[in-house]
Amino acid sequence: MDPTNANVNVWLGSSHLVLAYPVRLGSEAQYNLVLVHPEKDEHTKHDLPPRFPRPASIPEVSAHYVDFCPEVKSILSQVVGEDESQFWIEQTALAPKDGILEWKLSDLDELPAWTSDNGRVIVIGDAAHAQRPYMSAGASTAVEDAVALAEFLSADNLAQHGLKKLVDAFVAMRKPRTSRMQKMSAEDSACWSLGRGATQERRDELLMHLGEEDREACARAMARLKAEGVGEFNFGDADVMDWAWGYDVVADARTVIRQMAS
Repeated sequence: MDPTNANVNVWLGSSHLVLAYPVRLGSEAQYNLVLVHPEKDEHTKHDLPPRFPRPASIPEVSAHYVDFCPEVKSILSQVVGEDESQFWIEQTALAPKDGILEWKLSDLDELPAWTSDNGRVIVIGDAAHAQRPYMSAGASTAVEDAVALAEFLSADNLAQHGLKKLVDAFVAMRKPRTSRMQKMSAEDSACWSLGRGATQERRDELLMHLGEEDREACARAMARLKAEGVGEFNFGDADVMDWAWGYDVVADARTVIRQMAS
């Protein structure tokens, strides 16, 4: 948890994972932990409320990771509770600074359409393409949607092309990318949570190539994951991450709009 270290660290376990990384470096460092585990397992000690987000105590969450390595246990020991609202304190009897909020991971099947027939109602972001967090792109694809929609629906474009044509072009541009992101996120989730065994051991052998300066070696290892039926680990594939995070949605939208005009 060195505030000068910008690495992303991932620990994988059977149906469990820990993702840890800084979101701000330097004197005002902030560190983010993503802790994923089943809703109920042998460490669940009581009935859980059905609503989400729901409060959970830090010791209760940490209990899910008792079988993880000393590094993970050390990181978890640093966690202190958030400033919960009075509502959460009253509802759960958690003492202030003694709890964190727990969320359910959810996604959507690909939607056949994002718009009403006349184009006047449109869904974007999670409402259109909710995805599991394994590509770390749910928020960014929602922002991409909003930025692209603003480009398409400028006053000049509306005057030239009309609402329906612009909305249809927007969806045609965005849907293939968000559908691919949804698919990769779902495929990664299975590979990240393998139980112990030969498949998990082979996955770990191939993941040793992640982060290598030799991008071709990394790409070959990721290709073997898929070819051998071990699973997918798109989050660690340098070429995939270039596609995911090196994308210029404004340039893409303006290209489509120019093509419409011509």
